[in-house]
Amino acid sequence: MKKILLFLFVFKISIATLFSQNIELNLKSFYGVWNNELSGYYYGGGEIEILYEQPLLSGALRTGLAFRSVDWGNQASINIGYKTAFIVRDKWMLNGTTTAGIGMALFYKNPQYIWSLGFMPELTWLRKKRMDFNIGIGFRYTSNPAYKNYGAINQLFEFPLKLGIIYKLKQTS
Repeated sequence: MKKILLFLFVFKISIATLFSQNIELNLKSFYGVWNNELSGYYYGGGEIEILYEQPLLSGALRTGLAFRSVDWGNQASINIGYKTAFIVRDKWMLNGTTTAGIGMALFYKNPQYIWSLGFMPELTWLRKKRMDFNIGIGFRYTSNPAYKNYGAINQLFEFPLKLGIIYKLKQTS
């Protein structure tokens, strides 16, 4: 048992030197192309998101909070995702993040449950300093099952645009 614990400790230390823990702040803008009533362009509001990123073997686990403002109200959610790198160069990285979110639509007396699934390819500028920057465009499906009791539109398909700042909690070598 001691050998297994020692191995896990050494393994964790070696992984921590390859990757770093990060805090990420994202600003997103949502452009819709489909809902369960019609197809066509519409603006789906803006979002601010703060995430914590924990490195794993071949990627990173990301968890955080998001607050979105839409013309019909606001929503807050807890997001969890997995980030993996596709291409890594000296000054930039192309990665993709798959995210699931659960939250509440806050525009009625009784908040309503919402959920979402999405994927966002991101281009990150690796500055070899404490802060990196990234941009991305992805797609996201969002559903609010209870909203059909109040209105017709309760499902959305959108293309979010993202600008992000990544703060490294531990400098990597």
